[in-house]
Amino acid sequence: MFSAFFYPLKGCLFFISHPRLWIHLIKSIFISILLLVVIFAVAKNNYSLHIAHVPFLKKIVLSFALVVASAVSFFALNSIFTARFMKALSINVELLVLKKEIAQRKKSTLMQSIFGVFRSIRSIPFVLFIFFLNFVPIIGQVITFYFLGRSYASFPLDRRDYSSQESSRIARENSPRFVGFGIVAAFMMIPPFTIIAHPMCVVGGTLMTLQKIEHWDENGLKNFDNAG
Repeated sequence: MFSAFFYPLKGCLFFISHPRLWIHLIKSIFISILLLVVIFAVAKNNYSLHIAHVPFLKKIVLSFALVVASAVSFFALNSIFTARFMKALSINVELLVLKKEIAQRKKSTLMQSIFGVFRSIRSIPFVLFIFFLNFVPIIGQVITFYFLGRSYASFPLDRRDYSSQESSRIARENSPRFVGFGIVAAFMMIPPFTIIAHPMCVVGGTLMTLQKIEHWDENGLKNFDNAG
């Protein structure tokens, strides 16, 4: 678990030292800023129309609800619209580390991509549930850190033809690592650093997973002597 604390930082250092990865950050930042401007404009318009003229106490409650809705919408939609670039970023990290082509599943068709977007949109209620779970002391935070860490570590796993049972086993065995990674990642997500921290955590999560499933060591070599 404790080694997982350092992987978000390792992701930052790895990213900085490999300029070929930077283009994915630039694309991601462009989309994130555009999305942020749109959400801010919508929130500002809603505040002017529905909140600005209500009594003080009601204004506080509605303003808090608007901030929460805007934040959750940004995190969820940003993950959806930058997913393509984050997948490409993770693939390039794996190519740099393992120095070989990755045997991937068949490329998705247009219809599969569209269905994937709808599945992502359907996950927004789950994001809301995780957000409000944070108000439950200790348990809520641990669950949030777990899912955050798991989401960043899942990119290399999704590219391999693991069965659902195998994926579940890997998730169970690495739960402490996910929590440790998620703790650091959560602190990195403090606005306005989210836009940059998100790709850095994708790199860090990819490195952490490769170390586990490919037995990759810190020198970028496969270390089968320590497998297991």
